[in-house]
Amino acid sequence: MNRLKSFNEFKKYIVSLQPVDLEKFIYDLFVNTNQFTKVDLNPVINNRQIDIALTERGRGAISEPTIGAVEIKGYRSLISINVIEAFYGKLLDLQEVIPKIRLIVIATSGFTEAAIAKSLKLGIMLWGPKELHGLYSNNKISLVTNSLPERVVDDSTFIKVNAFKNALNGIGPGEKYWSKYQSLVVDILEFLLCPPLGAPEVEIADKDKRNRRDIVFENSAMNGYWKIIRDNYEGHCIVVDAKNYTKPLTKRPVLDISHYLKAYGCGLFLIIVSRRGYGPSGAHVAKEQWIRSQKMIVSLSDDDIIRMLDLKQEGLNPEDVIKEYISEFRMSL
Repeated sequence: MNRLKSFNEFKKYIVSLQPVDLEKFIYDLFVNTNQFTKVDLNPVINNRQIDIALTERGRGAISEPTIGAVEIKGYRSLISINVIEAFYGKLLDLQEVIPKIRLIVIATSGFTEAAIAKSLKLGIMLWGPKELHGLYSNNKISLVTNSLPERVVDDSTFIKVNAFKNALNGIGPGEKYWSKYQSLVVDILEFLLCPPLGAPEVEIADKDKRNRRDIVFENSAMNGYWKIIRDNYEGHCIVVDAKNYTKPLTKRPVLDISHYLKAYGCGLFLIIVSRRGYGPSGAHVAKEQWIRSQKMIVSLSDDDIIRMLDLKQEGLNPEDVIKEYISEFRMSL
């Protein structure tokens, strides 16, 4: 493998790996540090299989070596608190035979805020792409005190993310609150996507005044996923429609919104942000619009928006949620 020069190259590479290949790649990283007397792949300890076991060299004549258990998850979404709690059960089993064993959970996707808080209480070390890249770059690690770059928590981002989540939960669905919901969607998406997208314009009508678009972001990205959206889906502008519906999207609103999309206008890419996402008939219309007219209409629910906020908090790419949606949509055809 050629040496990966940047963090983005490294992250793209590890995300592309299949689970078995990812384990082997990380195993080789630990071997190459030359800090361990033993590195075992897929050992069994107290009837529990782990991905990698590490035995760190003792620090003195009478000091005991530190044992580390590594669990690896190549998930596409952030690791949740439930996963951390499940790993804690495994850690307790391991500690029955090795009381001072340390547990490291490595995830190529990163972790939710709740998972990070829980891991601190349980004494579980978490590594996302940045920490793993630190090992790749520096070939240095300690199981006692983590010598890799510490997770940087941006206080302002943390505050904004939580404020947006609270605001989203505080707005009830239904016509009564549609204006508040639309304004909140504008603010959240500007926080998540700008830059590289341009600042949002609100309530933009076409020349004939027949179609009024809720939100429009200019897309002039020169690289990254938004360039792919522009090149592959005529996403010269990212058109967004906010629907504060109490129920999942049905056929009629999706069909009506599809008229906003014109190859010679804003383009053929649109996002509908609604409380509960597509219903069966709405999803069917979106599929028809893609097959017949090459119009890509993405649906984002409240849960999707929260996932995007979590990614932002982790320093990762919120648009990965959109990327995942499109990938699953096209593979289903």
